[in-house]
Order: sequence, then structure tokens, then C-alpha cells
Amino acid sequence: MGRVETLEREVQALRLFIWPQERKAQPEPLSDEGRVLARLQRQGLIIEPAPEMIRQAQEWDQLPEEEKRSLRERLDSLHLDPPLSQIISDNRR
Repeated sequence: MGRVETLEREVQALRLFIWPQERKAQPEPLSDEGRVLARLQRQGLIIEPAPEMIRQAQEWDQLPEEEKRSLRERLDSLHLDPPLSQIISDNRR
């Protein structure tokens, strides 16, 4: 599984806690990650996404699967110079 697919799975899990309208009527038992996310939400540590973020997520959801797959492959193959870790480290100074 690629990095982008992994991130998408994590975002989908977060949606269950951030956007209540996407919860199932009979929620499945929470995984360890689900319990952690629920606890973070109860403590106010998960913030609501901005309207722009919600719009972008909805646009992504509406893309055909083939286009999503193509974009995931392109994103997974990106190579930054300097590496992202260096960019983050430099910006912390």
C-alpha cells in the first residue's frame, strides 16, 4: 500500500469522528486507533476542518477511481530535493 493510500485510510477513519453525519447508524466496535481518536475528540484536541478542506475532500471523493489511482501513483513517486525532513527541520529554526 502506498503512502497516499495509507493517508486516505487515516483520513477516512478521522471522518467518522469529525463529521458525525458520516457515522454509520450502528457503528462498528472501535479499533485501538478509533478509541484514541474518540478520546482526542472528547478532549477537544481534534479541530473541525475548514470549509475549504471539506470542499476539497468532497471533490476528491467524486473523482473516478482510475484518476485517483493515477494521482496516488504520481504522489507516491515524488522525490523532493531537499527531502521533506530537511525542509521541516530548516523551517523550525
